[in-house]
Amino acid sequence: MKNTALFQSFLAACLIGSLPSAQGPVSIGDPDYLGARPFCADSVEDQAGQGSCLSASSVPTLGMLCPLSNEFYIDSSSGFVGIGTTQPAAMLDVAGPAHIAGELAVGSNVLIAAEAVGSTIAGGWDNRAYSHSGFIGGGYGNETGLPGVSSNVAATVAGGVDNVASAAASAIGGGSQNQADGWMGTVPGGFLNRAGGLRSFAAGEWAEALHDNTFVWSSSGHSFASTGSDQFLVDASGGIGLNTNEPLASAHVQGTDIGASIVHAAAATGIFVEDTDAVLTLASEEHGVVGSVLSMPHFASGAYQDQWAIYRGTALAGNNLRISFGPSGNWASNPAFLNLAPDGNLGVGINTPSQRLHVNGAVLADNYFLTSDARLKDDVRTLDGSLEKLRALRGVSFVWNRERMPEAEEERQLGFLAQEVREILPELVREDESGRLSVGYAQVVPLLVEAIREQGEDLGAELEALRRELAELREQL
Repeated sequence: MKNTALFQSFLAACLIGSLPSAQGPVSIGDPDYLGARPFCADSVEDQAGQGSCLSASSVPTLGMLCPLSNEFYIDSSSGFVGIGTTQPAAMLDVAGPAHIAGELAVGSNVLIAAEAVGSTIAGGWDNRAYSHSGFIGGGYGNETGLPGVSSNVAATVAGGVDNVASAAASAIGGGSQNQADGWMGTVPGGFLNRAGGLRSFAAGEWAEALHDNTFVWSSSGHSFASTGSDQFLVDASGGIGLNTNEPLASAHVQGTDIGASIVHAAAATGIFVEDTDAVLTLASEEHGVVGSVLSMPHFASGAYQDQWAIYRGTALAGNNLRISFGPSGNWASNPAFLNLAPDGNLGVGINTPSQRLHVNGAVLADNYFLTSDARLKDDVRTLDGSLEKLRALRGVSFVWNRERMPEAEEERQLGFLAQEVREILPELVREDESGRLSVGYAQVVPLLVEAIREQGEDLGAELEALRRELAELREQL
């Protein structure tokens, strides 16, 4: 039933401080109404309880009735209240703008009315909107904006649990306990992520994009945070795959070319790095042993085979740079045949080279030269006693001890024993850091030359003596 007459009597009482007539409500313009006997001074009669008065005022006053519009309507059949409409479609139906000074509770959700102008909470439970033009789609315990900060407008939380989008134009898609407190920061979901920088992005779990224009994704289960602006960071414990969904390492590129230059990318294969001074860095941590590795295996039947590897050992492994090859899919199991030590010594077939070129095995060359310019030599002395020294040397044949020299050739060899040579010609013997002795076989050549010369001189003297003896015998005959 439409209570127009009742409302008119309330309105008249509010406007002129008079009560309705005992014969019933009359029109506001009725002169008889203006002359009606006052029943409740500065109040109106309670129609639900005849004879009771309700305090009223012609201006809005706390605790008093003030029906100032004939568009305030209560539908007695449904209990719906209309403001600005006589056909309310909900418990409270407001046709037109509304100003709410305090909090507006919608179910268990709360719009902070003085701050959340134009905001929407579509559903959920215990969500709070502080920002102007903010949006909360649902979920539980989510918030947009910050109390008392009017600049944090247009923040969005689509759903999830305990998410807070507090900066202007920030957005959280869902998940739990995520935070977007950087302007235009975005968290699509996940757990305990934070987009704290301008135009930052954080996803996964425990990802923290704390600086401007940063992208951080983490699956590590511990804090993984940006350290500077304009970074793209990914912490994926299962590996990063490009053109593959089964990464076999921290970063796995399959069937594509990666180029830094569009102009030259068509000529590149694999991973292509181009710059004025192009640098590809492989860094190892101090506590490691292997160091940095460039592994180049053949991949067949789901496994690595015939693998080349270039790797740098850390300080714990002597800081050597090594090249290895072998059939094992594990590069560390294959023997290293080339080793470059930090002091510049190069070993072929040996891991600890003690000379500039240290070869464990036979060397085949078309020619072999040694520097021998007289201008580079001082204190030059002619050898003496060479024949006697050569006679003191003992030439031997032998086979290498395979336990101590596993890389050595198995065939029988000819040579000297360094310990014996050192007793006679110490200049020909060298000892490395491990105490191993070696002999400079090429330095035996000058001894041979001088020994031949000495032997020739001796033979010449003997021949001259024989000639004199023969001449003397001829004279005696």
